[in-house]
Amino acid sequence: MDPGIAVHAGSTVEVLATGLGRVTPDWPTGVAAPLDSPPAVTAPVTAFLDGSPVSVTRATLAPGYIGYYVVELQIPAIVNRGTAELRIVMNGEESNRVKLYLESDLALQ
Repeated sequence: MDPGIAVHAGSTVEVLATGLGRVTPDWPTGVAAPLDSPPAVTAPVTAFLDGSPVSVTRATLAPGYIGYYVVELQIPAIVNRGTAELRIVMNGEESNRVKLYLESDLALQ
């Protein structure tokens, strides 16, 4: 966690992940994901920020990478300033929890 690199309220965050399973269309193991229109994760992916649901706008293979996925999250427009705990859930399995430093954007006005 680095308070010098804050996630702002209302912003979009991309998280690299592993182990999210099958994608559609099928993609061969060991081959880098395409840069354009990467295959999407077939099962639902959910995310939580300090226990509250966060909108997952997409979950695909990470373009240009082998074995990685990218999960795109929409941070709520109103958040408390400071640290928050992020976790991703897929098929009932939780990811490791990571800390994000949030900026409410009210301090910028």
